[in-house]
Amino acid sequence: MQNVQLTHPESLSIVSESSYRCIDSTASESTSAESLSANLQSIPSKFAVGTSPASPESLRPIKIIVISDYICGFCYICDKILRDAIEACRDLPVRFDVEFRPFTLVDSSALPVANPNTVVYRNAYVTKKFGNEQAEMKLKALNEFGVKAGLTLAEDSIVCGTTQAHRLSAKAYKDGGQVLQDKFNAFIFDACLTKMANISDEDVLVDAAVNTGLMNKEQATEFLRSTEYLDCVETMTEAAKANGINGVPFVIIDGKWAVNGLQPKECFVQIFRKLSHLPTSTAPGTAKIEQGVEVH
Repeated sequence: MQNVQLTHPESLSIVSESSYRCIDSTASESTSAESLSANLQSIPSKFAVGTSPASPESLRPIKIIVISDYICGFCYICDKILRDAIEACRDLPVRFDVEFRPFTLVDSSALPVANPNTVVYRNAYVTKKFGNEQAEMKLKALNEFGVKAGLTLAEDSIVCGTTQAHRLSAKAYKDGGQVLQDKFNAFIFDACLTKMANISDEDVLVDAAVNTGLMNKEQATEFLRSTEYLDCVETMTEAAKANGINGVPFVIIDGKWAVNGLQPKECFVQIFRKLSHLPTSTAPGTAKIEQGVEVH
């Protein structure tokens, strides 16, 4: 596990809704530790107004930002590992606030549109993109990590645009905080990666909204046919990519650690236990990026 020291950990801290703004798209393309650190603070969170269940004020807050995409099997595994780590730390005097933020691995314009019945399957897509040897390694690793995390992944999945799903996720966090967003995320991840559903399909997304209590069928249909939260999702996605995040999962913990790729549960538990003994950080210091299994 490689540690990269950052010079401005306060820039990894969580921004409030009042700081919602776009990052200048003309900024330098440098992905150095310093530039990444300086810009992460500016990644906007329009739906950061979402609230988590009330917790005693005496508990130390640990804010976790998960930048992820629903069609990414490694992101699903990371989500499971993170949840298991949080569950293993229920004895700590802390309260967790987990916020899922959007990332799009595949440009929808690259997918077939001539025939709406034509779908792109992950295994074929990965093989075409990386070649047989690399694809075989990546798919084998995905299956092995999934089994280790206790997930049963389908042998294949559908590659599709995820902007609509991310819009619903943003709505879930705004309306019901991390509890509702977590329920929605679990439903969508499962639909995509264990049931091989096309999560860009309106019927699938309406079903997700209804089954997680986000909206009723009529409300969900109206929402998906509108542009509500579209600017939020697009801005946050573009901001992440413009500031050095080009692979997911990417997890930011309490402004002190940025975990890039997959890490074992013990890594998160160790970080949480260390943070439980520290005051909430607001002053400059040093921070670390934990390099795991990087996924693009």
